[in-house]
Amino acid sequence: MNYREADRKLYKYLEQRGFRGPEQETLETRLLEYSWPVLMSWVVTGEIYRRTKDLGRPVPMNADASQALQNDHAARSDLVSDTLMTALPLFRSALKDGKWDSERGSLTTYFIGSALLSFPNVYRTWAYRRSTQARESSVGITPEDLEPFEEGRVEDQVGTSVGDREAAQHFFLMLKSPDREVAQMVYNDVPISEIAVRFKVTPDAIRRRLRRMKNTAAAAGFA
Repeated sequence: MNYREADRKLYKYLEQRGFRGPEQETLETRLLEYSWPVLMSWVVTGEIYRRTKDLGRPVPMNADASQALQNDHAARSDLVSDTLMTALPLFRSALKDGKWDSERGSLTTYFIGSALLSFPNVYRTWAYRRSTQARESSVGITPEDLEPFEEGRVEDQVGTSVGDREAAQHFFLMLKSPDREVAQMVYNDVPISEIAVRFKVTPDAIRRRLRRMKNTAAAAGFA
């Protein structure tokens, strides 16, 4: 059986289950595991900028940000993680809408395409956040420096902020992917370590994301 036939059968199987459940999660986990090293390599070599340009979605290059991605594995890891987490719901929605065509490529290729479409906006957000953090650090301290990780579990703080289920649903609707997926996993008691493994980042990277969501919840009156 060739890959096209195998993917068509898998698609039909998942379609019958509404693209939900453990089978869909298994597929998405395998796609993330495959795509992670590919995108990490493409960011280093610059291949990702060529491919996004070919798709008509060029990325505005920033010399400082480009150098950081070349030299800082954690920065590169955060950018790739955010890109893949943004690509997941886009990929899932496309499957539900029947947009995938087996004659034009495999499910893996289609997911990589979703990641490439997601990358420009994710990159802009990442670059802006980085420049903002640089301005904050110029005065010698950032808001996060005042709130060390060891001072209580941030996942518990987020859970407390949106403890009521109805309030939680409203809060989730406020969030954009990938924050929404992370918040829902925390709300469902998925350990931080497992979330970090799933998205190929460090636990502290997830905690930083949750800390930002905690501030969002407080600002919106959920705290």
